[in-house]
Amino acid sequence: MRIIFLLTPNMLATSITLPVEMLRASWAMAKVANTQTPPLDIQFRAESGAQVTTQTGISLAAQPLSEPPDEPAIIFVPALWRDPRRVLAQHPKTIEWLKHASQKQTIAAVGTGVSFLAEAGCLDQQTATTHWHFADQFEKRYPAVQLKRDVFITRSRRLFCTASINALAEVTAFFIQELYGLPVAQTVERNFFHEIRQARTQAELDTSTASTTDETIALAATILNEWAQQGVPAHKKAYYLDDLAQQLGVSKRTLNRRFQMALNTSPMQYLQKRRLAVAEELLKTSNLSIADIADQIGYGDTQLFARHFKKHYNVVPSHYRYTVRNKLFTE
Repeated sequence: MRIIFLLTPNMLATSITLPVEMLRASWAMAKVANTQTPPLDIQFRAESGAQVTTQTGISLAAQPLSEPPDEPAIIFVPALWRDPRRVLAQHPKTIEWLKHASQKQTIAAVGTGVSFLAEAGCLDQQTATTHWHFADQFEKRYPAVQLKRDVFITRSRRLFCTASINALAEVTAFFIQELYGLPVAQTVERNFFHEIRQARTQAELDTSTASTTDETIALAATILNEWAQQGVPAHKKAYYLDDLAQQLGVSKRTLNRRFQMALNTSPMQYLQKRRLAVAEELLKTSNLSIADIADQIGYGDTQLFARHFKKHYNVVPSHYRYTVRNKLFTE
């Protein structure tokens, strides 16, 4: 997999170094499990093709921009310190490059760096977010973009916008899961920041594609999220699928097909994933017993809940609670 970091003067170093370290760590873990894992091709690119200095004075060597890659790639656009308009004016080639790359590639922009995508027209009629300090200027400069001030991550097709470095870390973990699987992504999270990948944010990553391409499935995902919060009994899957299809005015077959197409999973698999995300949050933030949590999310059977939790998170609920509480509350 080719990973490209677009470098510009005045960028924040952490918006480059953090995803690089996470990706390197995930590749090393995947390599241990499978020696045939292809190497990561991490590239630094810039219009000048020379040393690029970050806001804190760190210099990084970059290759000049070439034609956007035809093969799959992930492109990171870093945050810029303060008002990005001067940097935008100095980098028309980068903006044009992003315009072409956005047609085929995955792009993740953070904070004020989102303005590069907006300037290229990639976000017209699409949802986006940016750093709160620049939100007013962003909204005036790019009226065609649907700015979401109250969220930290947005996704339109394969364009990811994040409002902060922490949110970028969550998106990077999402990419790692796509590249190397859930266990590797979870291990990287536990080694870097055990507390990232909040349930709400992960739901946004999973459902935002549907919100821009299929409103019915976006509504279905919203209903399923509500059911996960309410503790819909897990053993009534068939009944609730019937009810969901009826609410949406489609057949079960159509619902399953469109849900799979939009989110690459079935409605019931999605519901299970969401209820486990609720359980993860309860383990982290509440003093409820494992049995109470199992009951609250609709499992009832503690052993069944523990089995599903371990399968999904690669750790049993009690050990997860111990490790995360140890990190959150121990100095």
